[in-house]
Amino acid sequence: MGIKRFFTGILHMLEYLFLLMVLVLLTATVSEKKKQVLCRAIVPNILDSSRVRFVTEQDVKEILRKKGGRMLGMPLCQINTAKIEEVLLKHPYIKQAEAYKDANGVLNIDIIQRNPIVRIYLPGRPGFFVDEQGYILPWSARYPVHVLVATGNIPALSRISSFRTIYDLPERTHIQDIYRLSRFIDSVPFWKSQIEEIYVDDNGEYTLTPRVGSHAIILGDMDNYKEKFSKLYIFYTHALNNIGWNRYTIINLSFKNQIVCTKRNQ
Repeated sequence: MGIKRFFTGILHMLEYLFLLMVLVLLTATVSEKKKQVLCRAIVPNILDSSRVRFVTEQDVKEILRKKGGRMLGMPLCQINTAKIEEVLLKHPYIKQAEAYKDANGVLNIDIIQRNPIVRIYLPGRPGFFVDEQGYILPWSARYPVHVLVATGNIPALSRISSFRTIYDLPERTHIQDIYRLSRFIDSVPFWKSQIEEIYVDDNGEYTLTPRVGSHAIILGDMDNYKEKFSKLYIFYTHALNNIGWNRYTIINLSFKNQIVCTKRNQ
């Protein structure tokens, strides 16, 4: 009985070893086949193309052609997806990039674009965009982007396109305050739909242009600007909703603890 158990154990061990060898061979075969798979297509996917169209599928292919060289026809195993992502992320309009391969020889590239929240106009120039994270985006005429605009006495900085973010600017300017103000407006749905322009006057103070109501909103300086918006919201909902949104030409928020309005001439 003991000898029988011994040989039975040996037999089971041999079976396990055989199955292990088969598994190793299959894995090696599959691995070898993967090495032989060639890149037959590059498929960029602009995941947020319905929101903004700064970058197209053709743009992505062109960037890779210039920076990454020819990849079609190459073995997939020789294509460095991390390097592809690194190259794409240097593009000012690209926020996220993920490159991955599939078993059919397709190199997929998922792209998420940067989200501009304000366009800042500079004297004699088309200006630039700033996104929600403070990244500076060059102006593009290819696709219209409907965002808040900032105009007025905004000193032009030389080499603005050479800076990656507003935090990299060498000096304090209105641009940083415009970004703070724009980010706040963009974060509150009511103000995002209501405010369409920020104007910087010669004294460095801010006037806002609303979409609804033919009045100017004098914000003044940036001190306590969130409190000023809170006062304005209360004034809108408790006053203008009752007396009419075109009653005043100016709503001045620059005074402490009060709102001063200028009536429209009848």
